[in-house]
Amino acid sequence: MASNSTLRKSRNEDRISELPDAILCHILSFFSTREAVKTSILSHRWKNVWASVPNLDFDEYELAYVFRTLPQPVRYESDWFAQFVNRTCTSQSMPGKHS
Repeated sequence: MASNSTLRKSRNEDRISELPDAILCHILSFFSTREAVKTSILSHRWKNVWASVPNLDFDEYELAYVFRTLPQPVRYESDWFAQFVNRTCTSQSMPGKHS
């Protein structure tokens, strides 16, 4: 039988962050884009994982809401959405961008 300290340690362990990016992206592909972007605040490891999800649905109004709720809100420029989509699509085509 496991000791109490072993049980506490296993409860606090973050095993999902240890998964390869490909598996994390597959899991995030079942989330809405809004939910996938929100995972970026979980840890440094998760910061850019969402950007590699192959089936993102870019909705300007939905993403504006998400970005307002993140710790460092996006500065709203007139073309922020176009810049965001361009950066995301560009980064998806760059292999190994978030190791």
